[in-house]
Amino acid sequence: MKKTKRTKLITVLLVVALVVAIGSASLISGAIWNESEAVHIVADDIESSTLIIGTHLIHLSALTQTIYDIAQDSAGESGQNAIYYKSELADGTWFEISTATSLRDITQEGSPVSKSVVEALFLTHHTKSDSVTYDLRTNSPVNIFNLSDPYDIKSLDELMPLKNQWQIITDSEGDNDVSDRIKQILEANHKAEETEGSEDGDSTNDFDKQLDALQKYYDVLAENDGGSLEMETVQKVMESVDASRRVYVMREVYADLEAYMDELNTAAESGEDEEEGGSQQSPSTLMTLAAECMQNVQDTIIEYDGKVLTDDDTVYMHFRVQFSTSLINHAMEDNHASCDTDVSNLLNLENIQNGVISRRADELALLSPTILSECTSRYTACISAGENASYRAELANNSANALLRSVISENTSNTNTKRGELEFMITAYTSRVSTEDAIAFIDGRIELTKSFYTMPRY
Repeated sequence: MKKTKRTKLITVLLVVALVVAIGSASLISGAIWNESEAVHIVADDIESSTLIIGTHLIHLSALTQTIYDIAQDSAGESGQNAIYYKSELADGTWFEISTATSLRDITQEGSPVSKSVVEALFLTHHTKSDSVTYDLRTNSPVNIFNLSDPYDIKSLDELMPLKNQWQIITDSEGDNDVSDRIKQILEANHKAEETEGSEDGDSTNDFDKQLDALQKYYDVLAENDGGSLEMETVQKVMESVDASRRVYVMREVYADLEAYMDELNTAAESGEDEEEGGSQQSPSTLMTLAAECMQNVQDTIIEYDGKVLTDDDTVYMHFRVQFSTSLINHAMEDNHASCDTDVSNLLNLENIQNGVISRRADELALLSPTILSECTSRYTACISAGENASYRAELANNSANALLRSVISENTSNTNTKRGELEFMITAYTSRVSTEDAIAFIDGRIELTKSFYTMPRY
């Protein structure tokens, strides 16, 4: 769909605001940047409306939060913290917009930079207007979730304290038992093979296959103008899959560090600290570094856990997980027609949740009967359940009234949450139909509630 000039201006302004908000953050990374793994570009060869963030070129129309975050990480690693923009409002002039505050900063009133400044930058990837990310070193399309290898343990910033210590030991004393043990942790292989018959059925191999299948579908959308919202929806599901495999790997790394900490504890208790004289190789020194790494890894696990698809007991998340899982399965089967339906369902679900009405007929079809039926079932199950198992268990234990009231309060809160979500979805439905149809629908819901009061209590 063609954008009007006004729409373009508004979009650019929003992007500038995003750049200012995120670009002002401190960018610190322990990763080692290798300039030999990057290339230079010819400034005139790049499309207008292109951003340079870190080592990434990103066309404005293809900018998503996921790509932006990856580019920001590369800025910290490379030290290229300035942000540049090739403005369509100034005949393709490049501007430095790290401190941009308005559209004036990407016109002749801004801070233009010469082509030589842009051409001196070290760049690695280019997300073009077709929404495909290319490796500038090979000119081949890539999966953005593989740009940072989840299995390259030695490159993890989280393990930098131990890695730096390993470097100090090998530089000053060469290889020894201490450096070899740290090296074992840094070079561990946590790329798990496919697990048939396992309890969860997941492994890094499974996640890798899912990402490959989703990338294949994403590429089909990109090649056939599948729609930016649709492509971003697929990317969000891919981000969840990627988060799952990174949580898997990080938990394995944490287990390795725990085992190492136990070894160091044993060594410290045996008095090896005195034998080492408090040197760089003493158990107490290494324990401090291992503990720092463990905290770093734990923080990263928490961060990625927030991106993993998990049903949080709301109807919204129930269907988000359901549709996302369906998309993954259909992509694995190369059933792209069904993938289209899954993506449509996810888009409609997000619109409903965010109060956006843009695909009215499809949103109504999803609301009734699917979502409203689920909401109604969950609410009626709560109000007809009577004393729940927790309450009966506390009664049997002769628990104090205060504890019983706490259980009742928790159950009441859960019921009110279910009711609130049902009311929200009813409002979502009535806001998408005519006044006459909304009144008729509400009358039907009122009639339905009469049966709530005659439900059996147990």
